[in-house]
Amino acid sequence: MPDIKGFRDSSTQLQAGEPGLDDEPAEHADAAEVNTLVEMFQQLLAKRRPPVGPIPDEWSLGVGDLLAAHPKVPKRVRGLVSKLNRFGGVAYSPREVAFDGDDVPWEKVTEVRTRHVVDYLVGDAVQQQVENLPMPWFPGRKRLLDALGQALLTVTIATAKNQLEKVELGLRVPAEIAYKASFGRTKELNAGVVSALVLADPAVNQSLIATARARGITVTEGDDEMLADADERAERLRQKVKALEVELDRFTTRFGRKTTDD
Repeated sequence: MPDIKGFRDSSTQLQAGEPGLDDEPAEHADAAEVNTLVEMFQQLLAKRRPPVGPIPDEWSLGVGDLLAAHPKVPKRVRGLVSKLNRFGGVAYSPREVAFDGDDVPWEKVTEVRTRHVVDYLVGDAVQQQVENLPMPWFPGRKRLLDALGQALLTVTIATAKNQLEKVELGLRVPAEIAYKASFGRTKELNAGVVSALVLADPAVNQSLIATARARGITVTEGDDEMLADADERAERLRQKVKALEVELDRFTTRFGRKTTDD
């Protein structure tokens, strides 16, 4: 398991592509490839769930772990690919916490705020996170990234739909970390889409909150953009699901366009 230091290791330079090398002619993933990544994400999360209570050691899970485990990623680049956790993932230990590679020691944290998970499930954010991944080149690289984007959107839609089926519509994740910065300022770590999907797992959710409380840190409910009324909240959820489904339909066209790197 990669430790929390690997989450932000800046000594490894990942290259987004190599000039003169073309990807496979078929750049768009098919349904089977997308489903494989969805299942891999679910299985990886189930296998790596943290223990109950405050975390006793370092724990992390992110997009780098998912991609590095994929059989189409050559062994020679899996070490580099695992470092991509810092572009989408969660890491924490008894000493510090990190979202998407931005970390802060617990001793500087003043508050952990929970937010409704659906506020973080945005289709454009999935597109942006995938496009920003500096994946080293190998045959089929773009096709795998296309499958990743579709898989993340699929999991995002499933998470939102699952909330629609729950009467309370209230899955909250510890997605905001307030901490003391220099010159007396207060800053925040904010979870991205991948981090929110990881934090939505009950075991990760409970463990991170328990770890914060074990350090004497206050855990509060943050202000949600979602409306308080149950009927209004359900309607907003339905609108969000529709928007995510549209984004999934558009993803391949948007992501598959040629660039100078590919």
